[in-house]
Amino acid sequence: MSDRPETFSAAIGAATLRSRAAQLYGFALSSRVEMAAIAIKLTSAFFSFLIVFLVARTSGAAVTGNYALAIATATLLSLIAVLGLDQIVTRAIGGDLREDRPDLARAALNAAVRRVAPVAMFLALATYFAAPLATYIAAPPDAIRAIAVAVIAFPLLKLAVVSLRASGSVFWSQLFDGAHSLILIGILASLLLFSDVPINSVLVASMYSVAVATSMAAAWLMLRFRTRDWPKGARNASPMLSRSWPILAAGVGHAFVNWFVLAYVGAVLSSADVGAFRVAFQVVMLIAMMTTTIEALVNPQLAGDFRIKDIDGAWRRHRRMTLVMLLVSAPPVAICLILPEPVLTLFGPEFTIATTALVVLAAGQLANVLTGPIGGVMIMSGHERLSLVLSITGLVVAVGLSVALTPVFGLVGAATAAAGAIVTRNLAAYVIMRRKLVGSQNPAHS
Repeated sequence: MSDRPETFSAAIGAATLRSRAAQLYGFALSSRVEMAAIAIKLTSAFFSFLIVFLVARTSGAAVTGNYALAIATATLLSLIAVLGLDQIVTRAIGGDLREDRPDLARAALNAAVRRVAPVAMFLALATYFAAPLATYIAAPPDAIRAIAVAVIAFPLLKLAVVSLRASGSVFWSQLFDGAHSLILIGILASLLLFSDVPINSVLVASMYSVAVATSMAAAWLMLRFRTRDWPKGARNASPMLSRSWPILAAGVGHAFVNWFVLAYVGAVLSSADVGAFRVAFQVVMLIAMMTTTIEALVNPQLAGDFRIKDIDGAWRRHRRMTLVMLLVSAPPVAICLILPEPVLTLFGPEFTIATTALVVLAAGQLANVLTGPIGGVMIMSGHERLSLVLSITGLVVAVGLSVALTPVFGLVGAATAAAGAIVTRNLAAYVIMRRKLVGSQNPAHS
């Protein structure tokens, strides 16, 4: 008789363990599409990393720096061209489909395209004809000209990707979001294996433009197939631009931080220093890509939560995704913090000048991980203006620290500027959004 309580307790413990295991299995099974999408995005991030690795190993730091400046310039201009409407389209389609209004979802997408396409064309032409100004940041004008096509293609690719994601095609959205990296690595590897053509920044920038344009065309074909049953004829009555300009300014602010830090290194140091810093930044971008991928995947769900005013549900989703971010990014963060020099040595001995800079950049990304998808919480809850204010704050911090520290401390100063902007922006966003949303649910505590 004395053994029965122990036997009973053991049985209860075994049942609890089986129940927990079943819950974990059920979560993994229900999230298999999302997990596959994350795996695709991380594979794309690895390919982006591999592209920089191949350019660095075959052509050195100077060519890597020139290519990096061209890509950073294209990214900045593409964000301007998309007008912040990628987030508005995500929110609109996610909310409209939650309310079973695919006709309004189609109208929102069409309205966004009509606004983005002409702006992208104008900025691409401006990029081409203003290319000689790139000499002020130690970038070759021909590489900037070669990137002009991407300034048209990338904004349209972005709209297609977010529309696929918001409509439930998470797998395809992630596939097309990173397809240009796969295409580029394929072209680059073929040239290295089967030809003697020297790899320079102009060639790689041209291949990047071709890869982005190809991905954009494929993404729109898939989107057309996925939305073929959405009714036509509805009119978009939402004031999209008045809502998107804070998102635009915030997104441009983020991109300008990265561009300015890189460009200022080129202006006061050298192309080789730009290349070394870009390599360190690219390593850390593997971590950032993990967090942005998870945030992009959860944004449509957050949009639905906020549309039906389920604030508690949104925060539960935020907490869960923060844990996922931490689990996924912990290994690469640890490697960057503990073994920075061996990591950079993989690219070549000339890149180890960015060893301390890599540690600083990785520490900055740790703050990004710990605050979770807070940017998505801000935008999907309608706090675009707060996102803008925090983006401007981060921009001021980055520019101020860059100008003050880069000429004195070199790449470490540049890394401190980039990391300082991230830490300032994300910690402030988390504190403010907790007070705003939790306070709105609990007025007595606001």
